[in-house]
Amino acid sequence: MDQNRIDQIDRMLLDKKFNGAVLIAHQADFRWSKGYGYADFELDVLNTAQTKFRIASITKTFTAAAILQLLEKGLLRLEDTLDRFFPDYPHGEQITIYHLLTHTSGISNFRLDADFYEVVHAPSFSEKLIGMFKDEPLQFRPGTSYAYSVSGYFLLGTIIERLTEQAMRTT
Repeated sequence: MDQNRIDQIDRMLLDKKFNGAVLIAHQADFRWSKGYGYADFELDVLNTAQTKFRIASITKTFTAAAILQLLEKGLLRLEDTLDRFFPDYPHGEQITIYHLLTHTSGISNFRLDADFYEVVHAPSFSEKLIGMFKDEPLQFRPGTSYAYSVSGYFLLGTIIERLTEQAMRTT
């Protein structure tokens, strides 16, 4: 991408009063980055190219993509059941990777209560967080309904970590 095209993008983002950060790269070749607008309007803090943003549920897209990459490598199948990865998980023989990906597992969401904030920094974070929701009753029989499940995607992330031996989260 040439400098003229980058200048066009920069002008457009300024004209539209874009608020955020932009990075342009191709493969390993960094081309350009810049922050626009405010990271915090109340405190008058501007965005920079180094501003960190909370991406929250956008991580589900990355998690799903990583699961599909593991599928392509033959390390798992969409039909694999949860008990393959978590042998003592209640109803694990009924819940598939597909159910977790499509929010059709029936698994309840974990609650962001006081216990969550104690667990989040624990060395055995994954096991403790899973322990917060695994014994909750299923909301419905897997595959029969839909309910958005952060817990299901947390399980997928833990599966990815176990199969790749790489951490999904950073502190």
